[in-house]
Parts: sequence; structure tokens; C-alpha cells
Amino acid sequence: MPASSGWRRPTRSVHLRETGAGLDAALAGVDAVIDVTSVRSISAARSVEFFAAASASLLSAEARQRVGHHVALSIVGIDAVPFGYYAGKIAQERMVTDAVVPHSILRATKSTSSPASCCRRPPSARSRSCPPAWCVPLRRARSPFVIRA
Repeated sequence: MPASSGWRRPTRSVHLRETGAGLDAALAGVDAVIDVTSVRSISAARSVEFFAAASASLLSAEARQRVGHHVALSIVGIDAVPFGYYAGKIAQERMVTDAVVPHSILRATKSTSSPASCCRRPPSARSRSCPPAWCVPLRRARSPFVIRA
């Protein structure tokens, strides 16, 4: 909504991974949670650790607060490449599926503006690590998005 409407987005400080502090207050009276948590890592171990800890905190707080529905955003085709970041998303999906809170898992396609953006390189690295997956570049045109070959 535009700022001129007088609506302000409520903000709350929570510790999603470490302690879960603040989650119960943030979720009080909430009907649904749209989970778009993410971690900036291509390490499978780090990704799985993050999503397992964050999902455990969030899902248990949702159950305590009787949240009606949990929607987890995930990625199309991650079953075919179950390593790196995707291993964490698969772990997250399993936790959501096993939780007592009713849920939906929305698998969307990842969009990128260039194939190079699929690859990450720390400033100190001499090489890039690219995921073994197809990257389809999208280029902004006059219409919203057009796939270019």
C-alpha cells in the first residue's frame, strides 16, 4: 500500500534461528505465515543447518500460537539437484510437511537477469562456484519479462 494511505507495516524483532525469542508475540493472532526465509550460502551443511533451525523455531511457535496455515516458498526442480542451497530447501520442505500446522509448499521458478548471477564468488576467491542446474536468463523489456534465447 502507498505510504499516503496511512498504513504502516508492523515490524517485530525476532531471533528465528538462535532462540526463537519474539516469535510468539509476532505470531499472536496471525492466521497464516508466508515463509520466505533464506540463507546466503551454497554450502549444503550450512544451508541445511539454517533451514532446520529456522523452520523448527518458526513451526513450533506457529503451533503454540495456533496459526491456521503455513505457506513455504520453495524452488521448482530441487529434487533433481539435492545439494548445496537446495539441500537446505529440501530439509525445510520435509520439516513443513511433518509439522502439525496445516501447510502449503509453493515451488516457484527462480528468475535471474543473467547467467553470471547464478554463480557466486566471494571477493577473495579466484574461481566461481556454479550450481549444476539450468539458468534461464530473463531480460526486462517493455512488457514485464521476456525469455531471451
